[in-house]
Amino acid sequence: MVAALFLPFMQQVLGLAFGAWAADWKLVAQSGAALVVSVAISILAGMALAVALGGPLQFDGFKGPLFSAVMSLVIGAAAGCSTADDTGRRYLIGVAAAAQSGVFAVWIGFALVLGFPDRETTVARLFTLPLNICAIGVAACASYALMGLRRGSARTAARRRG
Repeated sequence: MVAALFLPFMQQVLGLAFGAWAADWKLVAQSGAALVVSVAISILAGMALAVALGGPLQFDGFKGPLFSAVMSLVIGAAAGCSTADDTGRRYLIGVAAAAQSGVFAVWIGFALVLGFPDRETTVARLFTLPLNICAIGVAACASYALMGLRRGSARTAARRRG
């Protein structure tokens, strides 16, 4: 349920991916700005929770960068297929993406207040957030390509809607 609070991560990453696929740089810029704001808000939320609840952080379900990247590729492929043909369980895919992105941003907020763990853990978690975001976007673009979505038609459809 908590992951649902971070659902905007999915739309923003897919906006980046679709904008890049369609060569719609205005969409890329808007989605990128929205993603930066979401990450910042998530970090601030983590900081607020750390101040309110104190420590230590009870959540320890973080996965390593390799496992997270593989999961993000699967999530991105499913999300790309879901958005390209307007089918699927986007809510569930969004929750999965939130778990791959939002949890790390909130952790950063906690760590800024409560202190960072050892160097190896810190580097892995800081590296995993952008890795997950990139993997989701790349897999979504690959889904668009494998489904035969042509760049010109995507660009035309985006302009008609915009």
